[in-house]
Amino acid sequence: MEKKLLENQFCTYYYDNTNKFLTQLWTNESDDMTEDDYKKEMRNYLGFVQKHAVSHALINLQEFNFTIVPQVQVWVDENIAIHANKIVQKIAFVLPQDLMVELSVEQVMTENEGKNYKALNYFDNEKVAKKWLLD
Repeated sequence: MEKKLLENQFCTYYYDNTNKFLTQLWTNESDDMTEDDYKKEMRNYLGFVQKHAVSHALINLQEFNFTIVPQVQVWVDENIAIHANKIVQKIAFVLPQDLMVELSVEQVMTENEGKNYKALNYFDNEKVAKKWLLD
């Protein structure tokens, strides 16, 4: 059963206890995010991953409008991915049409700790991403 864990102007988090499945759904308000706001959301994500021992994560970035600059990519690597990749077994990203955002996300996930996820994939459709995660 899926329940909403948190909703704010930037993200909504849902958790499905049956499948140990976390969804992080970004809003188009991410246009107005600061680096500190982004880091806070990433800490929220890690907190839910750790609290619920999440095995599957869906990160829906279709409305995401924040470019992750290199120093923030390093921060995510050192503070989030290093911990999350020890818990999350499969992670799927639903990417936006914005090429800069897509490239910054893919760069985070293909370098250093990001590349240590056991199974990672990118999609342009949430339904297809969920199916892949649960197969």
